[in-house]
Amino acid sequence: MFKSFTLIGPQNLVPIDYAAGVLSFFVVACGGAVLGIIAAFLVSLITKYTHRVRILAPVFIFVIPYMAYLTAEITSLSSIIAIAVCGMVMKQYVKGNISTTAANSVKYFIKMLAQSSETVIFM
Repeated sequence: MFKSFTLIGPQNLVPIDYAAGVLSFFVVACGGAVLGIIAAFLVSLITKYTHRVRILAPVFIFVIPYMAYLTAEITSLSSIIAIAVCGMVMKQYVKGNISTTAANSVKYFIKMLAQSSETVIFM
């Protein structure tokens, strides 16, 4: 990668390249945030209408943010920003839409994932 940077050389860079780099940064960051917001509102809308089938709410809470992550990764947007913004927006809206048992199952599943990840990392 660094060899390709040295092949470009400073004499071949024009000011429009710097502007394109800055614009690309904002497109990647803001695109990931917009994708996260869209996914969060989709989860909020879906969990609002899952009262008859309560077991599906936790599934959507985990699957749709992961799909936002994958979509951002495929489209070369910031997948970390997408999933972080999705989680922040989801917390505000989804918490009131799901039942207490669904909230408990989500809570304990996240705790289990965190404990498993910590165990794998520090082995």
